[in-house]
Amino acid sequence: MDLDLNQLPPAYRAAFEAQQAQIAALTEANARLEHLVAEFRQAVYGKKSEKLRPDERQLAFEGEALSATGPRTVGERNRCRAGRSSQG
Repeated sequence: MDLDLNQLPPAYRAAFEAQQAQIAALTEANARLEHLVAEFRQAVYGKKSEKLRPDERQLAFEGEALSATGPRTVGERNRCRAGRSSQG
């Protein structure tokens, strides 16, 4: 369904475009939260070899919550773990 926004008054058009932008932002935030829930479920209920210790799980999810750039990739997570294991 194609809408001709040019037929709307400028105030309505601006409101519509603002709502579209908000919908896009909320959709992106929802996708990120779904990803975090999936990772949390994997960490809590995954195979024993895939589970994190409670302190590792806390650090991982604090980092995810503070990150404004989106979910970490597997490579970034592995580099972080490698750095911790070489320090200890």
